Amino acid sequence: MIVKLVKIRIRSRTTPLTATGPTQTTPVYNYFLRTLQRLPNTISYLNIAGNIGDAAQSDGAVALNSALSLRFLLRPTRDQYQEFVVHGKNARHSRLHENYEVDRQIVQFLYPDTTKKVDGEK
Repeated sequence: MIVKLVKIRIRSRTTPLTATGPTQTTPVYNYFLRTLQRLPNTISYLNIAGNIGDAAQSDGAVALNSALSLRFLLRPTRDQYQEFVVHGKNARHSRLHENYEVDRQIVQFLYPDTTKKVDGEK
């Protein structure tokens, strides 16, 4: 299994998402639109985003709509794409890697057919 962790950090204003994608794109988005299509279609993706409930609907660094726009970049591999959004104070960008629910989602993503547990889980 090949696991590729891609961290896309786009600091920008909130751009609305429609059924076909973002209403506006940035140069970074356009770059990924061109280059992600070159990756093998056998890669599975887990997109983890945060929403602390601020006015920007962000994790404090990345707007939720910006993070979720990855689904449109990976449209050809939709069957291998999953999203997980963390809500609340523990959804802050700098805390996502310390969040128990994030750990649990990563374990389930990496080991979908086993009963692996996160440290501390009963």
